[in-house]
Amino acid sequence: ELLPSIIDEFNLSLYQGGLIQTFFNIGGIIALFAMLYFSDLIKKSKLVYYSFLLTSVTLLLIGIFTKSYFFLGLSFALLGGTTKVFDVSVNAFVNDINTKGREFFLQFLHVTFGIGAVLGPVYASLMISRYSWKTAFWVLGLTYAALLSVSIFTMLRHSKEVEFNHGAKNTSSIHILHILKNPQVWIMTFGAACFSGAYVGFVTWFPSYADTISDEFGLLSGIILSLFFMGYVLSRAIASMILTMKNARFLILITSLLGGFSFLLAFVLAQPWTYFVFLISAGFFAGATLPMIIFVACSTFPNNTGGVTTILYMGISVSAMLIPVLMGVIGDKSGIGAAMPVPAILLFASTIVSLLLKKRNA
Repeated sequence: ELLPSIIDEFNLSLYQGGLIQTFFNIGGIIALFAMLYFSDLIKKSKLVYYSFLLTSVTLLLIGIFTKSYFFLGLSFALLGGTTKVFDVSVNAFVNDINTKGREFFLQFLHVTFGIGAVLGPVYASLMISRYSWKTAFWVLGLTYAALLSVSIFTMLRHSKEVEFNHGAKNTSSIHILHILKNPQVWIMTFGAACFSGAYVGFVTWFPSYADTISDEFGLLSGIILSLFFMGYVLSRAIASMILTMKNARFLILITSLLGGFSFLLAFVLAQPWTYFVFLISAGFFAGATLPMIIFVACSTFPNNTGGVTTILYMGISVSAMLIPVLMGVIGDKSGIGAAMPVPAILLFASTIVSLLLKKRNA
């Protein structure tokens, strides 16, 4: 939502505007390489709080001090690094301190991510219409700082106590190279990457695709995206109540499969009503897939939750960089409509590779 205003202010080409997302993911991937070593050696509560603090500072820097495209690119690279550290550490932290019922709390964590995805476009549109894209960033930075302050006074000491009782630093953790040699890790990483590529590719290009249908429908694309993310919220809320290690493999298979079919039907039938019905269905069916994969990964490697989550997010970040570009290339050659089935293909690929996941009885 903010990108058109950024492009206008700095007089950027579409290619330069798209590079901002590339800078973000490059920073994220660099941070994830560091996390491969540090994620299971440092207390995860520290990683959660420090990354949240740095994200707040970076948002403030972008909103208050950005005067050039160069500074904006560097800031987004830093933002990509801090948010990826937070993503990894908070997933691993929630898993570590909830040895009982972790499937509920991990899904519930991702429910809050989904709520943010629903509210984000509304917040950005409001800021653009009344203020500016810079205001959107520094206000969000202040909001981060306020939430961090509240959390420090209400939760930090308790979270450290819980973390200590569960063994914060895992002396029995496996070397990261041994984890990488396990085929199950690559299966889960590929599945997570396919999910991420499908979601990022769809969100990136659907507004442009909607504009090709009609101007009126283009105006509705934001509503469809918000309803799509609302499907995420509902999916993850339901998954938090029914997910277990015993049924995780089946649920991953069925959600990615039904999500893929929903995406495919929406763009094959290509009628206005089908987008509302099947894209919202795609969000509902596939929304819980990623947190379920993270749950299985953390349960499989309980002493290396940080390391294995980092590996998953590296796959996610690479996919988030490549898939939108791939869809853009297809769109340049054959029209953006020809690229829209790509999310369905990726979810089908996630379904196929998930068949290789081991069945578990616990």
